[in-house]
Amino acid sequence: MDKEGVIKEIINVAKVLNLAIETKVKKDKWKADIVVTYTNYKVAFNISKSPRNVKEQYSEMRRERVCGCWLLLPSKSSGYYDNELPSFSISEAEQVRVGDHKIPFKNFIRSIIVGKVRYANIETISSVEVCFYQKECWRCHRPSYQYWVSKLISDKGVSFRLAFSEEISPTDENIANGVTQYLRALPNSNIIMGEVKPRYSKTRGQSYRSFGCPYCDSLFGEYFAMDDQMEMMYEENRLPHAIIKLPKSFTFAVNQWYAEN
Repeated sequence: MDKEGVIKEIINVAKVLNLAIETKVKKDKWKADIVVTYTNYKVAFNISKSPRNVKEQYSEMRRERVCGCWLLLPSKSSGYYDNELPSFSISEAEQVRVGDHKIPFKNFIRSIIVGKVRYANIETISSVEVCFYQKECWRCHRPSYQYWVSKLISDKGVSFRLAFSEEISPTDENIANGVTQYLRALPNSNIIMGEVKPRYSKTRGQSYRSFGCPYCDSLFGEYFAMDDQMEMMYEENRLPHAIIKLPKSFTFAVNQWYAEN
C-alpha cells in the first residue's frame, strides 16, 4: 500500500460515513495530507515512511481540536517514535498495530475517525494473562511449571501487553493467589506448580517470595526466572496461557494506545 492508496482508502471510509474531507491542508504550524471532519472535531492524517516534527505538530493540532494521526508506510528502516504520539505502522498485509492488537486498515481508519482509538494512562487492572512454561528442578530434576505475566486486562476488558521491563512481579501475592485459584478449579490440569511463598535464598542472605519445586521445595531464583522468560518469549505462542481473575484489582500506568471494540 503506497501513500496514494492510503489516502484513497481514507476518502472511501469518510464517504461511507458521509463526512466532509479536505486534502493537502496547510496551516501556520501544522499540515496534513487529508483532514476528515467528524461531529465537533477533526482528524488530520499524515502518511509517510518517516514523519518529521510529529510532537510539535500534534501539540498545535490539539489546540485547535484536531486529532492528529501519522500513518507509517512499510519501510526497511524503522525509526523511534514516542509511545504517546499517535504514530501507527501499516504492515504489508494492510493491518495497523494498536497496542496489543492488529487491526485491518479500513477498520482502523473508521475507529480513529469516530474516536475509538484512545491512549490509556492509568487503568484499573482486574485480570492478567499469564504464560506457563515447564522447568526442571535444579536439585531433584523433576519437571514442574512457572509462569510470567504477559498481559494486563483492564476492568473495561482491554488487554495491554506487558513489556519485559515493566515492574510487575509474577510472585506478587495478588497474582499468585489468582493463579492458585485458577489451577484449583482445574483438578485435571497437567500444570503442576510449587507454592509461591517466602523461601530463604543463600545468594541474597534473606527470604523472599519465590517460585519453587512442588516435590522438594527448592527455591527457583528470581534472576533465573527472568532469564527463562527472555529465552522463551520467542516461543510464547506455543506455550499454555490463562486469563487469571485477580482477587483484588489494582491501578497501573499502562501508557499504551488501544482500540475500543
